[in-house]
Amino acid sequence: MADDEGASPREQVMESCRRNNTELLHNLLSSKPLHNSPDAIAKFLNTTTDALGQSALHVAAQYGSYEVLDMILDQEGVEIDGQERREGDTCLHKAVRYCNNMARGEWEQGKAVVDILVDAGCDPR
Repeated sequence: MADDEGASPREQVMESCRRNNTELLHNLLSSKPLHNSPDAIAKFLNTTTDALGQSALHVAAQYGSYEVLDMILDQEGVEIDGQERREGDTCLHKAVRYCNNMARGEWEQGKAVVDILVDAGCDPR
């Protein structure tokens, strides 16, 4: 890939999850070939992983990207209990670790990330 081609869709979705960048995610989900197609978006989000086998939900939960998590969870057909390749963690595992690593006064922010995943139906077992 030439440097002037820009980031791939995979790189864009992972960056949006790491940085809680809802604008980047929105632009990606509304661009071709996804073009606001629920089936195409679900397939993209369910099959796109980083080098460690983490889905967009895993990465967003790991970084506490609440608004991006909310956007992803609003997409029809997104798999919420998928496991990463390396450790077998779900996105809820990542969210709990994120919460546990929060500083004393910031715990509520981490708890919100866990809560949104549980409310979306992630298996707490």
